[in-house]
Amino acid sequence: MCHMTHIPTLCTITIKIRRLIMPYDIAIKAKGNYIRLEASGNRIPGKEVEDIIDVWSQVVDKCKENGISLILAIFKLNGRVPVLGSYEIAKRAAEFGWKSSFKLSIVDTNEESLKDNLFTETTATNRGYLIKVFDNEHDALKWLLDS
Repeated sequence: MCHMTHIPTLCTITIKIRRLIMPYDIAIKAKGNYIRLEASGNRIPGKEVEDIIDVWSQVVDKCKENGISLILAIFKLNGRVPVLGSYEIAKRAAEFGWKSSFKLSIVDTNEESLKDNLFTETTATNRGYLIKVFDNEHDALKWLLDS
């Protein structure tokens, strides 16, 4: 709150704005009883956490919009997410609306970042989230749709 004084004061208003330009292409669609996220392109070093949190925020919005809690994420991204970045994403999941009722199946086609996502799986699972990482879509979808 700004108070009138004889010294000029700046008021700061914080607004959450979703970036309009992403470093990679994403498509988020409802496919029957699950949400399908496809992301392809290049990760930008130093922006990995910010970028993926933005993507997950959009997925959360789509889940709420459609009343769906099953998510299939297909990552065809070049580059890696630093280990601390993976930890940070899992730690901040509730901040961007991630629910413990969500079931997330990740397919990572990048062999190096697949290993990073396996660490993310462990970190998120330890925080009570239901997530599993795969190297192929068939197994990922089977796990996702099995009760």
